Amino acid sequence: MKVTAFTTTFVAASSVTPTQKVIQLLQDMAAKGRSEKEAEEVKFSKFTQWCSNTEQSKSAAIAKEKDTIAELSAEIDKLTADVSTLTRQIEHLDSEVEQHKTDIKAATEVRGHEKVDFDATFQDYSESNDAIQGALDVLAAQAHTAQDKLDASLLQLTLASAKIMPEHAKRVIMSMLQQSSHEPEGIHEQAPEAHYVQHAGGIVDMLKQLKAEFRSDLNELEKRELNAKYEYEQMVQTLNDEIEADTKRRNRKAQSKAAKQQRIAEAEGEQKEEEADLAADSKYLADLQAECAAKTTDFDARQQLRGEEIEAIGKAIDILSGDAVSGSADRHLPSLVQGTSFLQLRSAAKIPAQDKVVAYLQEAAERTGSRLLQTVADSAGADPFTKVKKMIK
Repeated sequence: MKVTAFTTTFVAASSVTPTQKVIQLLQDMAAKGRSEKEAEEVKFSKFTQWCSNTEQSKSAAIAKEKDTIAELSAEIDKLTADVSTLTRQIEHLDSEVEQHKTDIKAATEVRGHEKVDFDATFQDYSESNDAIQGALDVLAAQAHTAQDKLDASLLQLTLASAKIMPEHAKRVIMSMLQQSSHEPEGIHEQAPEAHYVQHAGGIVDMLKQLKAEFRSDLNELEKRELNAKYEYEQMVQTLNDEIEADTKRRNRKAQSKAAKQQRIAEAEGEQKEEEADLAADSKYLADLQAECAAKTTDFDARQQLRGEEIEAIGKAIDILSGDAVSGSADRHLPSLVQGTSFLQLRSAAKIPAQDKVVAYLQEAAERTGSRLLQTVADSAGADPFTKVKKMIK
């Protein structure tokens, strides 16, 4: 009675054959595989777009950093050249200022000597004029003037005018003094007026001429002194003006040099920052490209594997769905249900095509390394009557 009930139940369930169950299993797996393949394609498309956008952004940043570094390098080179030029110009201006100061010092020393010479010469002329005037005063007294007093005046004139008196005047005076010294004593007292007339005519004219020459020389001397003083003052003023102008230019160049040196320091700092950013972005880009390439390779391999899995499952479905398999199932399953022994049922539970499918799936799994195909092969090779066997036992 128990066996009859089971047989009735099995017959009712036999409208879905084991082959159909395997086919349905394979179709479900194929559908799931296609769904997962498409989902991964969508997800990887987003990843690929992210890789492209990020690579483009980093490449642009790297290009900009390289341009900035090149610009900073060019700026630093130009500023360095400017600083070098300014340094030479500042040194030249410093040298010019020192030379101007040296020239002023030398001119001042020369001017000092000129002033000393002028004062001495001026004093000589002044004393000579006084001596000439004294001699003329003595001569103007005529006979009332003693010969010895006239001789003293002429001697004083000779001494005072030793540096400036013409040689002919010196000879005349010295001749007169010598004659006076050789005349007999008492001659002056005997005829003073006659003696004066004898000697005075030529000496007076000479002294007056000499006085006029001295006055002319003194005027020329004073004129030269005024000119020398004026030229010295003008030269010193010009040199001082040049010192002031050179100092101002020097200070402006020094300020410009300091500003350029400050900018060089800033540009070098900016360049180091840009170089650090460039190194970091370059490493990031290289890592990104490596990661994206690796994931692309993995994705392509997975997509190929999924495609091969779906193709293999499709061929397995074709094998099970073929006319020969379908006909075999139609022939064998009713007879199995109608009455043979349970031992026969167990031995005929598998159809030949199932073994063929299992063998094909296992070969495909080994060839592609697909764990999914191996799982499908294991599932397709399972005894569809396992539960029935447990119930029989």
